[in-house]
Amino acid sequence: MKYTLKISLIYAFIMFFAQPVFSQDYLKLAKLYYKDPKPSLSLYLIGVVRDNNAEQLVIDYQNLESENTQDIDATVQKIEDLKQSFEDNYTNPEDDSDCQKMLYYQKQLENLNVRITILASNVEIARNAYDNCPSNCDSKVTNFNQQLAYYNEAVAEWEGLKENYDAYRPACEQADKIYVDAAKYYDAKQEAILQPHKARVTARNARIKAYKKQLNEIIENTPIPHEEFYDNGVLKKEGYLIRKTKKYDGSIRSYYPNGKLEWKGTIVDGEFDGMYTKYYETGVKKAEAEYKDGVVIGSWKNYNEEGVDEQAEMNKRILDHWDEEFAADDKYYADIDNSSVIESIASNPIRTIKEDGVELVIDFSKASKETINFFLVRPDHEKSKELRKKYINDILETDGGKVSHKTLGDDEKVKLKAIYDGQIITITDYQEDGSYTQLKYQNRNKVGILQKYDKNGNRIESEETGVDINKFLSQKNFYIPAMMSRKVIIEIGDGIWKESWENYKSDDLYAAYKAYEAGKEQYTSSKYSYKQISDTQFELTFLESNDSINKYQKGDIFIIELNFVNTKSKFYQITKTSNTNSGSILEKYYY
Repeated sequence: MKYTLKISLIYAFIMFFAQPVFSQDYLKLAKLYYKDPKPSLSLYLIGVVRDNNAEQLVIDYQNLESENTQDIDATVQKIEDLKQSFEDNYTNPEDDSDCQKMLYYQKQLENLNVRITILASNVEIARNAYDNCPSNCDSKVTNFNQQLAYYNEAVAEWEGLKENYDAYRPACEQADKIYVDAAKYYDAKQEAILQPHKARVTARNARIKAYKKQLNEIIENTPIPHEEFYDNGVLKKEGYLIRKTKKYDGSIRSYYPNGKLEWKGTIVDGEFDGMYTKYYETGVKKAEAEYKDGVVIGSWKNYNEEGVDEQAEMNKRILDHWDEEFAADDKYYADIDNSSVIESIASNPIRTIKEDGVELVIDFSKASKETINFFLVRPDHEKSKELRKKYINDILETDGGKVSHKTLGDDEKVKLKAIYDGQIITITDYQEDGSYTQLKYQNRNKVGILQKYDKNGNRIESEETGVDINKFLSQKNFYIPAMMSRKVIIEIGDGIWKESWENYKSDDLYAAYKAYEAGKEQYTSSKYSYKQISDTQFELTFLESNDSINKYQKGDIFIIELNFVNTKSKFYQITKTSNTNSGSILEKYYY
């Protein structure tokens, strides 16, 4: 009678598997994820679920949770019914009358066995006393006979009890066997109910876990209303916080300890983006700026405590001052009598002007009165520089016009000399030791190759040769070292010309760090289409760039002129001209 029915174990199993992952109640869901949820937060979570098209996800979970509850209730009821059926149809052997009588006689026999053991010992002691008695042994014989009579009486009693025990034992053993067999049968029926239930709950919980993971991912990555407070309970900051990154995202406001708005803005991907406005504690606007990816676009606008834009006011005063000054200058120059200067120029039209380390030799034979005023009477005026540029260009457009331009060092020695003779420009570059190089251009195109001379004017054999455009194309890859603090890589092929920068300029280190932190490409690049237009020229058309400081527009055109190739140092010298800028630059493409 040692077998015990296992039905009671179902409760422990059900208690373990009946714990819900989260409740279908959105307020309870909010409590699961947030320490101090408010009813408004549960409404926000409803919006989060809706905006992420996750309504069906929650419905599916609700159905699973309901199905789980119903399954558990039904299983518990089946086990209860099974237990009741067993108790109604089978009696525990301990409660059976034959077994109770058998157990009674068994207990009596056990007690009598102890008594018989003691009596047998007493008989043995009495025998030894009789056997060893030397004389007058009648009392010892009497004691022996008495102990033996007690022993025989107990043995006779044991035989009677044993007969009664044996009479009830078969019926009890039969009752016990029936009970044990029935318990095994009902345990098997219980397992037949329980095992499929376990399998259903396990499978259902696996699906619930998957649903929870999806919902958790949505909630973890969706900005949620968040507030921060000062120690005195006053609201310090409010906005939307991403639970996963612990960073604000979306509109955000910060407040002074007195509750007044301090600043407001918008954060996107951890960076300010859009308008940012700051306020005085009085509520008057203090400053504002527009951000893009964490960088200020344009400049800050600052306001005083009366709300006046100080910079705009200052700019207005400066412009008004300039207008007054220009008006006074115009009147001054209009009133100048420079007839003596004009007469002087008529007899000697070639004049030399020195200004800021630059020496110009110009033919003024066709100069207007206004030009003479600004060149000779007030050469340091800003407007004179504009007229000078225009006047020199006018000379170059005439046949035979000639201008000499020199750049002087601090020692008054010539560093660079350019002679404009009609459409021919000769540029001479002087070195410290007196040697120099010379190159000629016509219509901004190089004529010939760079020529080198020693300090005595003797020609030096050059390592530079004319260019072979096909050879240039076969190189495909070039680089310009240390250009604006970054190395430029050039790749050409399949009609595409790509320029890439290895790293950001020194003033863009923060942008480089943020790009690295975000796992973005650390190279900045620009793409052009290209086509050959002559034996030495390419036309580049700008397509696109991922450089935030790029100023070019799609369709802008550049002309690349191959000047010469240096076979020893392995570079091509080129001239790059843009249709958006009248100037041109020289560059060395190393291969």
